[in-house]
Amino acid sequence: MTVDEAMAMDKGGWPQTGMVGEAWPEWCDIGVVEVRSGVLTANEFGVMSPDEGASVEVAPGSYRVQAKIISFDGNLGVCRARVLPDPPADVNAGRHLGNVGIDLAKIAVGDIADAARGLTDDDLLALAREVRVADHTMGNVVTLSLPSKTISLACIATGFGDGSYPATSLVRDDETVGLEIEFIEDGYVVPESAHGSP
Repeated sequence: MTVDEAMAMDKGGWPQTGMVGEAWPEWCDIGVVEVRSGVLTANEFGVMSPDEGASVEVAPGSYRVQAKIISFDGNLGVCRARVLPDPPADVNAGRHLGNVGIDLAKIAVGDIADAARGLTDDDLLALAREVRVADHTMGNVVTLSLPSKTISLACIATGFGDGSYPATSLVRDDETVGLEIEFIEDGYVVPESAHGSP
């Protein structure tokens, strides 16, 4: 199941005070991104710097991006996102990579080092306009058409929106093969001060 297919089941409401979030057991597909530079990065969507956010060194190749859905009595959102080699296989949590700060309620995952390489001033101006393509996506691989190049990155909605989210490396046989970000923990209880929608 894709994230879009999952979100088609959303009741469309806002989680209310006292609702308990229940994460779906299965991962939903977002798409595949190519890593050429050997660095996989999760960062605020539109920020083209591998030095910000969370990054891991991985083997170049194709990587599957997935998200986990959380339900607050049928009101759905994204609670986790992960990137791992395609096709996916069993992985384990590795080391904590730090937190990824988000101000626009969307995170980008992919080869940001490669995407940022050679960007011109005109590209950066166009990028500011192109990021609006992400306004209504919950989880898709989006293509940004810039004057000098085309960039494809996974764009994922971040739980309740803005915030600082922990990232962890993913390992298999002691080798780092991807990363995972948590937006909302399973079993989260909506407090009275909560606002926004996951």
